Amino acid sequence: MPSLIMSPHEGGGGWPGGVGGIPPGPLGTQSLFGDGSAFGNITGVVSYSDGTWTVTGSATLDIDTITEAAVLMCKKLIVDGGTLTVSANCKGLIVFSSVSVELKNGGKINIDKLGKAGNFGNVTVFDIVPAYIQRKLKRSLAGYIVLGEGAAGAAGWTASGDNNGHPGSAASAMQTGGGATGAPQSGGTVSVGAGGKGGPCCGGAGSGGVASVPGPSADAGAYGATGSAGLGANAGGGAGDPVGAGTGSLSAGTGAGGGLLMLFSPLVSVASGCIISADGAKGGGNDSRIAGSSGGGGAGGGCVVIVTAPGGYSNLGTVRASGGVGGLGRIGDDGGAGGAGSVNIFTAA
Repeated sequence: MPSLIMSPHEGGGGWPGGVGGIPPGPLGTQSLFGDGSAFGNITGVVSYSDGTWTVTGSATLDIDTITEAAVLMCKKLIVDGGTLTVSANCKGLIVFSSVSVELKNGGKINIDKLGKAGNFGNVTVFDIVPAYIQRKLKRSLAGYIVLGEGAAGAAGWTASGDNNGHPGSAASAMQTGGGATGAPQSGGTVSVGAGGKGGPCCGGAGSGGVASVPGPSADAGAYGATGSAGLGANAGGGAGDPVGAGTGSLSAGTGAGGGLLMLFSPLVSVASGCIISADGAKGGGNDSRIAGSSGGGGAGGGCVVIVTAPGGYSNLGTVRASGGVGGLGRIGDDGGAGGAGSVNIFTAA
């Protein structure tokens, strides 16, 4: 369990005791887990009654147009055999539930492949939730800091003959993973560009593969940004936000790095077979392993943060932030895998 990283992130402006210039909420209502009032909207196969959202099929949490994050406040969130995610790349999927978050019967909550690229600096919940939510939260939440610098991407390199791409670096606590390189494929000497480092809201991007030309492919963008394009006749693009293009019969990257997923609830229960994830996207490639082809690099995993009351976390399923696998080229020329992101579990009174 990682240590809590404390920060003097107050910035009260004209509101003594406020956070980021937002006036404090009424006395007695501020909480780590929200007050159970309704905020946010889920669309899809879902129902709502008396403060409880129940997801039983495919559903998405709406993204706030101002903060660029998907934020929900409720009494209970139950994901019963369905999947809750977001509809587009965003700064995070954030849930405040005053009673419980429960996953059962194969339920899933994820922000896989949907991170938002950007050099946003260190990020706390107060940076990405609307003012209405900020007024209801304890200032101590500012101590949960997602690092603005994600793990490093794999360095660009040069090889002779066929080689798989190199993996991105794994994340430390409260950090996203780094992006991988594509594969260099040729009978001679070939260079590939570097994978990109992660940002606070997106795992690092992958570089494109290089097939039958000297290269190199371009470096992937930093802070979870653009995956670079493949280079040569049949080369996969790197995963990223946006993805790098593929060439010939090989595809572009399949999405972005894993995003930021934060759950704040006294009770978080993950039943067997259920999944909470912030996985990175796969690099571009072709499952047929075409001769002379080269796979693109995968994107880094994101960052999962879960805060519960003492004894309130139960996990019989899977909670992860895996890096995306490399795209498939010919055998021996697959893209590298993105670095694993981080899963961070905290308890707080």
